[in-house]
Amino acid sequence: MEWSKIKNIVLLILVCVNAFLLALVLLQQHKTAQFQEEASAGAVSALANSGIAFHLERVPRDMELAGLNFTQDRSGEQAAAEALLGRVTEQAESTTMRTLYAGANGSAEFFMSGEFSVALDAGVYQADPDELERAGRDCLALLGMEAELVSRETREQESVWTYRQLWEDVPVFSCQVELTWRDGSLVLLRGRRLAGSALPADTGAPLTTATVLVRFLAGLNEGNYVCSSIDGMRAGYVVSGASRSGQLTPVWRVETDTGAYDVDGVTGALVPVE
Repeated sequence: MEWSKIKNIVLLILVCVNAFLLALVLLQQHKTAQFQEEASAGAVSALANSGIAFHLERVPRDMELAGLNFTQDRSGEQAAAEALLGRVTEQAESTTMRTLYAGANGSAEFFMSGEFSVALDAGVYQADPDELERAGRDCLALLGMEAELVSRETREQESVWTYRQLWEDVPVFSCQVELTWRDGSLVLLRGRRLAGSALPADTGAPLTTATVLVRFLAGLNEGNYVCSSIDGMRAGYVVSGASRSGQLTPVWRVETDTGAYDVDGVTGALVPVE
């Protein structure tokens, strides 16, 4: 037999083998998707049987977040203060846990845990009243924070905008900052920020979303909590551990008609959000 014919036969066999393997993969993916849909439908049915309506169009995809070990870096705190206040000097009252800065335009304090506040004199940081959302994000960017708007409210003559930090585009539910504006002038920032580095942590495989819903229902019953609807679900992190170093723990933030709950993405433990 000629070599060219042998080569064509070998290529045909390889094509057939690859097609067979691809068919097996596609079949497995279909079965997995079908199983997930059935599990999700079962979880939603269990909620409905307990009087809890699931108001999302569909159950979110399984979480892909992994736990992270985080170390807070405090070396850039003075630079962060000066980005808003201009030149500042560290005050004698500073300690290892709490550092104070003061300058001609205001003052700032930073804590080991990442909590901070910056008080600005009127007129130091001005913005058009119609551009406060963007101006707030720009201000937080000066502090090294990527953030998203959570809420806004008016308190007497002040407008308070609350932002949530994003870590690589993932919300960190326990890191929020309030920006207080008065007559288009930023007068106060207060909240918690992460500034440092994170490494993967061996926290175990995340639960499927269907399992999270079942654990959510079990947690409600165990804690004697009550709700009648689930109005939102979002994957993100909460910070836990020591003040300078700790963990970014993956959770599902579940919004209900009676409040929000965090469900640990690995253990399924439920914690009401205060």
